Amino acid sequence: MQRLVNRHRLLERSSLPNSCLAMIKSISPTWNLQTGKLLHEFADNFSSVESFVISPNGKILICGNYDGSIKLWNLEQGKLLHTSRNGSSSVLGLALSPDGKTLASSNEDSTIHIWQIN
Repeated sequence: MQRLVNRHRLLERSSLPNSCLAMIKSISPTWNLQTGKLLHEFADNFSSVESFVISPNGKILICGNYDGSIKLWNLEQGKLLHTSRNGSSSVLGLALSPDGKTLASSNEDSTIHIWQIN
C-alpha cells in the first residue's frame, strides 16, 4: 500500500473501513488499505473536479466540477447517484453539515448555494 500512496496523492480518506480514494486523471480508483486490492474504479471525467467531500458516514462522494455541476456518487459501488447544476461557473468549494444532510457549495462567481441531501 505504501507504493500506491507514494505514487498518487491521497486527497481524502473515507470512513469506510480500510479504504482509500484517489482522484487521478479520468478514472478514480478505490483501494482496500490493508490488502492493497483495487475495490472499484469510477469511470467519469474526474479531471474536471474542482472540489470534493465525502459524507460523514463514508458512503457518498460529492464532487464539484469545473462546469458548475455537482455529482453524488455511491462510494461502495462506484455508481453515479445524482447530478445537479447550480450555474455555469466552477464549483470551488464544498462543505457538508455533520449529519450529512446539508451541503454548501461556493462557485467561482462568488455565489454560495445551500442544498438539502435526501
